[in-house]
Parts: sequence; C-alpha cells; structure tokens
Amino acid sequence: MPRPRLSLYAVPLLVLAVTPLLVAPTGAATLPADSTTQVTQNVPTDAVSDAPRPVTDAEEDGGARALSGSANLTFASRYLFQGLDYSNGKPVLQPDMSLGYKNFTAAVWSNFDLDWQQFNEFDFTFSWSADYRILSVETGYVNLVYPNREDWDPSQEWFLDASLEAPLSPSMSWHYDFDAGTGSYLTLGLSEPILKNMTVGANLFYQDHYYGMSGIPALELNAGYSLPVQYLTCSASLSRMVTWSNGDFRDGAGPEDAWLFSFAVSRDF
Repeated sequence: MPRPRLSLYAVPLLVLAVTPLLVAPTGAATLPADSTTQVTQNVPTDAVSDAPRPVTDAEEDGGARALSGSANLTFASRYLFQGLDYSNGKPVLQPDMSLGYKNFTAAVWSNFDLDWQQFNEFDFTFSWSADYRILSVETGYVNLVYPNREDWDPSQEWFLDASLEAPLSPSMSWHYDFDAGTGSYLTLGLSEPILKNMTVGANLFYQDHYYGMSGIPALELNAGYSLPVQYLTCSASLSRMVTWSNGDFRDGAGPEDAWLFSFAVSRDF
C-alpha cells in the first residue's frame, strides 16, 4: 500500500492551529440578569404568545454543554509507546485537538520529531462515551498514518476504555489492530492523588501478537503535577519505565529501562 506523504509546509500548520486555541481568551457578552423579563414587560399576553420566545440562560447552558472541545500541546523528552522508543531517545512535540458533541468525539493526535523536523504520525479517532454511576466507558475507531516513516504502513484499530470512580482509580484501555498490526495491546492503570494537584500512578502494558510480539513490554511508574493558569492548564509528569525479560520481549528484543519527562499546556473550550 502506498505510504502517505506530508509536505514540509504542514510542519508548522498543526502547531499554528493549536496555538490560537491555547492562547486566545474566551469571552461572550452577557446580558443583564433581568433582560429577558424586560422584553415582555407590559406586553399583552396574546402578543407574547405570537412573538419569538427569547432563549433562556438554561437553554444556552444546555447547548454549550452539548458542544465541547480541547486543544493540547505536549513536549516530551522522547516518544515512548508502551515503553518502546519511537524517537531514538530524541525529544518530540505532540499536538492534539478534539471536538465533541454530546457523547461523540472526533480527535486528532500527532507526533512531530524535533530532531528530523517533521511530522511522522497522525492518529484520527472517532469515539462514543458514557457514564454509568461509577463506571465510565469510551469506545471507538482509530486510523493511524505514518508519514515520513519508511516501512511503516497505515493501520486501523478498535478500542475500548473503561475506568472506575473508586480508590486508586482503576482503568483499562484495550486496542485491537485489525490491519497492519493484526493483534492487540492492553494498558492497566492505577492512580491516586497525594497532594493538591499532584498524582502518582502506575501502568502495566501488555501485547498479544501485536506486530508479532506477545508479552509485557514495560511497567510505568509516574508522578504528575497540574496547575490551572487563567483559562489554561499546565501539567508536568515524570515517568520511569521498568522492563524485564518475558515472552517475546527477551534476548534484546524488548525495550530498555528509561526515563520520560513531559510538559503540556491544554485548554478546554
């Protein structure tokens, strides 16, 4: 299958698209609290019934809640996927954006290699999510393309994520690649806040015939700190990837222990 290619003019485009969303303040003109009552004051009842009904604050809030979006820009000391180094130990930028309507979300995530000065991955996700008491679930489809990566074929995945609102916030993320990868990978996670705005956690990764590999590639131990700054959220995290010989990840085929640092600026709108 021919591999997609991306013009170098696209290198700054996604960052430029994300940056205004991160830095532009939001604001809407607000009407006086009694403005809607003033419209109908001293007007005959039959005239009011035929006149256009003003939109109430509750309806405006409901419409705003139906639409949602976010933009995020992450700097990472390297690109690690389940402990596997996809950037040869070099730093990367990872912009992403999402737009949601009610329970449906469309998102794009990308990886920009700072050493090679080019994008080499785009993940396009379409998902549906719901909450059931203490259980949150999300399921959907991911299309992955790898411009500027020789011998990396595009692929497709179905995924299911679930988390519990409970002590240690247990979570599970399962992806099944039904295209180039012909296998699945799993992440089991735990996290717990220990201080204000600070969280510690762990993620155990597992792969089942994913690109021909089965076993546990790594265990991630992490700590993160987030801080709201006006309409932005700034966050930093530090992770340690711990690996050991098991399954197909032995005799030099598995990743090495590694540190990962990241800093992100995000905004919801």
